[in-house]
Amino acid sequence: MGTACCTFFSCHFYYNIVVAIGIHLYYNIFSLKKTDYVICISEVNRMAEAKLKKNNIKLTIFIVALILIIAAAASWLTVYLFYQNNETDKKFTASFITSEVVKKMNYEGLSEINSSNVKNYYPINDDIADDSSMYISTHADVFNEIACFRLNSKDDIDKLDSIIDQYIADKASTYQNVNENALSILNTSKKSVIYPYYFVAMTTDSEAAVNAFESIVSPGSKNSGRS
Repeated sequence: MGTACCTFFSCHFYYNIVVAIGIHLYYNIFSLKKTDYVICISEVNRMAEAKLKKNNIKLTIFIVALILIIAAAASWLTVYLFYQNNETDKKFTASFITSEVVKKMNYEGLSEINSSNVKNYYPINDDIADDSSMYISTHADVFNEIACFRLNSKDDIDKLDSIIDQYIADKASTYQNVNENALSILNTSKKSVIYPYYFVAMTTDSEAAVNAFESIVSPGSKNSGRS
């Protein structure tokens, strides 16, 4: 009986505490006025909007910065590749190419003329080719010539074609009925273009000379033009 009484009073004690807490919460919550509740909700909304706006600003700044970084990187890469390709395109001098062709073909009796004198044979301005080399025969009765020009622009290929065609035509006219061997060589001359290099061969084996040129400038790849 004593134990039962203790248990009853104990449960009653905890019940009173729970009721007291419930009453306290009720008065604290429902004692708020309607205007206070609206103000509270408005303040919460304002704080949420401010935080969202702040986050949007941060996101915008990040995106703009990222776009600028990508644009700068792309510009740098474009400039780098341009100069890299330009350097790769012009990695050989015209003199190196002609000298290598002479070695590969085992030509004898050919001598390289001074680059400044090439214009005496081919009237080519510096704005068309920035470098040139030419080998001619050292024997007056033998006609053998090879020449190489380094172009400044692909747009000048046709101009150089015309100049070289005119040179060959003038030479052929000179040897007409005079030197049949030289005339035959001129009629079987070959030209090849692997930009920026333009090569012309007027030899007894012009086709082989052109092949040698192409193997030096761009081994394993096709030439961009041959005639």
